[in-house]
Amino acid sequence: MSRDSYWDGLRALLLFLVLNEHIARMLHPVLLNSEVLIDNSGGIDVALFFSPIQLLFNGAAAVSVMFCLTGYLISRSAFKSQNLLSFDVIILFLKRYLRICIPIVGAMIITYLAIATGVFEPQRLSPLFITTFGYEPFNLDVSFVEMIKQALVTTPFLMNRDNNPMLWVVSVELYASFALYLLCLITTNKWLKGNIQIMVSLSVCAVLICLNHHEISIAFVLGHTLAVLERFNLLRHRKLLSVIATIALGGFLFVLKGGEQNPFNFVGAGVHQLDSQYIVYGWGGAGLMLLIMLSKRCQRCLSSKPLQLVGKASYSMLLIHIIVLVIATKWGAYVAPHDVVYQYMFVSIVTYIGTFWLGTGLYLAIEKPVLKLLTRLPLGSNIKLVTADLPNAHPTN
Repeated sequence: MSRDSYWDGLRALLLFLVLNEHIARMLHPVLLNSEVLIDNSGGIDVALFFSPIQLLFNGAAAVSVMFCLTGYLISRSAFKSQNLLSFDVIILFLKRYLRICIPIVGAMIITYLAIATGVFEPQRLSPLFITTFGYEPFNLDVSFVEMIKQALVTTPFLMNRDNNPMLWVVSVELYASFALYLLCLITTNKWLKGNIQIMVSLSVCAVLICLNHHEISIAFVLGHTLAVLERFNLLRHRKLLSVIATIALGGFLFVLKGGEQNPFNFVGAGVHQLDSQYIVYGWGGAGLMLLIMLSKRCQRCLSSKPLQLVGKASYSMLLIHIIVLVIATKWGAYVAPHDVVYQYMFVSIVTYIGTFWLGTGLYLAIEKPVLKLLTRLPLGSNIKLVTADLPNAHPTN
């Protein structure tokens, strides 16, 4: 079993959660806005959207776990450099930028071609896009040059979500990566040795958790904390850590959509605001990762070949699935115009299959060659050790 194969398996499961939520939003209008209290007096709404079943299509939870995984993998790769220099951090940030943005260029080219050939009609689907995702619809007056500019500049640095609402995570990932590299530079200083380095690293983690306890960025901090615990061999207390991980993971079950009391939320503990959900999901994600790190059985399950196949290309699939979903919805209206059940069955099947094949193609054509190129680029001090984990520290969602 490869050292990191199970993290690819986790990425695959998280991708399925995101796909499930976006498909379910079109199937049931109750998922249109997570910040609106839902009538939970009974029926299917309670059974599906207030019970733990909702975790099967909870994209917010998946994104939070992805952020936590990013914080862990980036920190762990940086820790492998014995003498990280300031110049190295700049180079690592540039490589991270290219690793995130080049696949977006490929996704933008596919979007442009789909619009130009008429396969994808954003004008026709704009009302659906607004009501489904709550964002501005596709930019209808977009040129090829503007889309490339968006992929390389406005999306990573200004959080521009035109053409694809999932692009908001790119800017968050990029800025968080730079902060993590700086953090690792500070805590791996050659003047800090032995117990002093352990105390400083753990103290910094504690301070950052306190400062970010009300921010979405808490997931990155918790991921970094896991990397610190692993670095100093502090995960040997397996029973105690398993209890802590279980308690953190249990937070998922209390942060259900909506905020009123219902049969599955008898203490009224549901978190109403979406930002608050991301925060508690971050803690749950850290608990989930800790359980995986402590459990060989979980690692074996997540290391299955199908999950690894999807996990390696999960970033490309995440970038492209919105386009496939919207096109599938258009075709579904023609295939079963008067039968909602068959229409959404068709949309679901086409979205899963189309996302897999188109995302895999984008991964093989662009993302994988970029990864190989980045691992060959020369850097400073001991970065040869750091680049070994660069493919594993890819963005998620």
